[in-house]
Amino acid sequence: MKTYYDLQQYLKRFGTFIYIGDRLAELELMEAEIREIHRMQMMDTKDYQMAILLIRQQLSLEREKKKKNDKKGENDGKVADGCRFRRYNYQTGSDQFIRRDYS
Repeated sequence: MKTYYDLQQYLKRFGTFIYIGDRLAELELMEAEIREIHRMQMMDTKDYQMAILLIRQQLSLEREKKKKNDKKGENDGKVADGCRFRRYNYQTGSDQFIRRDYS
């Protein structure tokens, strides 16, 4: 197991299909399923360790993405100095970028 896809395929062998729509929740559920499979001794320790490592890496990446997206949304509705505006020109069919300084 080296990728998220490999992990999904591994779980499918046990009849476990996980799709919620929220990647963080999916990864947490996958971790619980992997722990249960290992507890029932249906999985090698080496595969278990690799799966848990993969899940934790993916969780870390998803949390970083979420933090970045949350930071981008902090300035919604606020105008910053030197802000760029996009205006669509219907006559030419192109976008115009306008820089405005509010100094």
